[in-house]
Amino acid sequence: MEKQTFQQGMAYLAAAYAVELSVERAAVYWDQLQNYPDAAFLRAVKSVVGADERFPMAAKLREAVSAEVRKDEYKHRKIEPPVEIDRQKVLSFVQALREKMRPRC
Repeated sequence: MEKQTFQQGMAYLAAAYAVELSVERAAVYWDQLQNYPDAAFLRAVKSVVGADERFPMAAKLREAVSAEVRKDEYKHRKIEPPVEIDRQKVLSFVQALREKMRPRC
């Protein structure tokens, strides 16, 4: 995560809950959240503000960000469409293989 994104999210939380963040507290949150993607962090911040009455603990915010990351991973999973098989090509390949494996007398 970019430091600027983290600061933006924490400022949003501080404003929403009317809390003044100490440098030490911000450092703990940064330590816990720095490896997450920016977009997932910002979505989690907004979802926590809409759901909780108190400033979230680092663990609660980390859980929310992890949930957002899982949503992103789920969205990116794709089932590949079935590939059309050229039956004639497969049959000719099998026939050629049989010819090579036929014992020579």
